[in-house]
Amino acid sequence: MGQASSRSISSEELADALLATDPWLRTFRETLLTAIARVRAGRVVDAAMLDWGEQALAHRRSATLGRLKQRDDWLKWARCLRGLRQEIIGEPDLWACISRICQVDLRSLCIEAAFDASGLEFPTCTAFDHATFAGEAWLSACTFEDQVSFAGAIFEDIAVLERSNFLSEASFVAVKFRRAAELRSIRFCGRANFERSTFYGDAWLAGSRFCGCANFAGATFHAEAGLGCTVFDNDARFVGARFHDNAGFEGARFDACARFGEAFFAKPPRLTGAAFCVGDAPSGNLLPSAFAACGTLPVRE
Repeated sequence: MGQASSRSISSEELADALLATDPWLRTFRETLLTAIARVRAGRVVDAAMLDWGEQALAHRRSATLGRLKQRDDWLKWARCLRGLRQEIIGEPDLWACISRICQVDLRSLCIEAAFDASGLEFPTCTAFDHATFAGEAWLSACTFEDQVSFAGAIFEDIAVLERSNFLSEASFVAVKFRRAAELRSIRFCGRANFERSTFYGDAWLAGSRFCGCANFAGATFHAEAGLGCTVFDNDARFVGARFHDNAGFEGARFDACARFGEAFFAKPPRLTGAAFCVGDAPSGNLLPSAFAACGTLPVRE
């Protein structure tokens, strides 16, 4: 299943393959076939149509948690879904539907023990919205192939996501990092949204790359903020961000507009070797020329 087939897979074959990959779907086979047929007919399938009730949510979540305990099962599941995606490579709307149906959905879950998913591939949409990680959270060297959201999540202990790849949009809106956030050498291929996130411990993003827009508007850094050698290929928004300790941007590269309007720095930010895009920027932003004379950003009282 690793290569796209010259013959389009039928809806029945696709449903059967999904049932074999995700057995919890067997109870919902007819509902699944209806969703597939609707997409292939060019009709809209919105989120409400993919909400199959509490029973489906419970079955899907139980299957996800079971795979997380058995790494070989997770790897097999991810491999099968990647194969199915190749089978329908020319039908992106259909894959978007399947990705939602088979998503990793741990929304609002309280995870009491240490959470270790290091090195895993997440082939579908992933939702950790409003989840609480009571212990250490290890998500290093992961690959998130579709949209992922941690919006409103709380990391009570260290959060380690370094060297992970986010191939689509990633949301960390209003996330609370109670202790250190280890976010070094991450690649964000889509939009990365950290709006209103709060870092109570040290935040390390050194060496990460933001290929899409990076939004840290309204984010608060209570301890060290290390963004040295970080690359921003697209717009970087730090509007209204608050840095209460050292803010290190040494060697960072801003290849598009860097927006720092209304940002607060308790200490002069470190900008040695930082490179800013030359050119005009909207009013209220800190322009590259603003650093030419003093080499630093203004500090708000």
